Amino acid sequence: MKIYSKLMMMLTAALAFTACSDDDNFSAGEPEKAGVQSAYFNTDTYLNTIEVEPGGDTFQVTVSRWNTASAATVGLTVVSDESNVFDVPSSVNFDAGQADAVVTISAPRAEGGVAYNLVIGIADADRSIYGKGFREVAFDFSILKWEDLGTGYFLDGTVSSFFGVDPTIPMAVQVQKCTTADGDRFRFESPFAHVATGVDEAGLGYIGYPYNEPGDCDEQVHMIVIDIAQKGAYWNATELGMDWTYGMFKISPLGYGVYDEGREFIAFPAGSLGIEMANYNPGEPVASANDTFLFLSADAYIAYMESAEE
Repeated sequence: MKIYSKLMMMLTAALAFTACSDDDNFSAGEPEKAGVQSAYFNTDTYLNTIEVEPGGDTFQVTVSRWNTASAATVGLTVVSDESNVFDVPSSVNFDAGQADAVVTISAPRAEGGVAYNLVIGIADADRSIYGKGFREVAFDFSILKWEDLGTGYFLDGTVSSFFGVDPTIPMAVQVQKCTTADGDRFRFESPFAHVATGVDEAGLGYIGYPYNEPGDCDEQVHMIVIDIAQKGAYWNATELGMDWTYGMFKISPLGYGVYDEGREFIAFPAGSLGIEMANYNPGEPVASANDTFLFLSADAYIAYMESAEE
């Protein structure tokens, strides 16, 4: 009996400990405060990484509530903004029956290429004492700062695999680089979105896709983005701006490529990328049979081709 009593005392103490935290100042069984909106931030994680393109300085977060019976205003607080670059609304309004509302936060004093941190919270009077979601939420915010690397050369192994065209034809592209919270990022405009208009000044690559004819592409800007992650180079799924009556072409990642920083190129081996067309195989990319390359400079392309010939 004594052993049983001691076990019950230990269990009761453990339950009391887990029921409370430093953020919850209430007694077990205490009823919810009258009229409280039981508001919270509806995000998947406490810390959120926000990256915007140059020219942008805003992002959004969703505030939700349990108590939707009537219209109400939920207060917001700035918990931490050491850099003082953010403008955060002091409240968010809900109509009767409305459970979710979007709050827009701006960073008009932020500089490109600099990471800033912001923590915001729900006003005490509008929080549920029992909690749901996040009562506070943090953001790592940055405006991307792109660096122009100049002319690079792209060799496609995806469309060439599917249609049996030459995978070694170089296309001249203007490459940009930036540093994100996760590492380096490269981007260039899809050459597939344009009819080839000739070759670049160095005489090394086509400007546009040489197999396109007028009407095959939309002549719009479609940016191809490659992230350098711990596992390797990651190709972000990209619509190419090309339609050969099969629907819009798209290249999707099936694996990782390799970033050779010293030799200035990114290589995606056969099978690591897939091609799909909106009216033919949507969502089921066909794996490339050829390698795909992005050379970051003319010197890198020339050096690689010379070594391949040896």
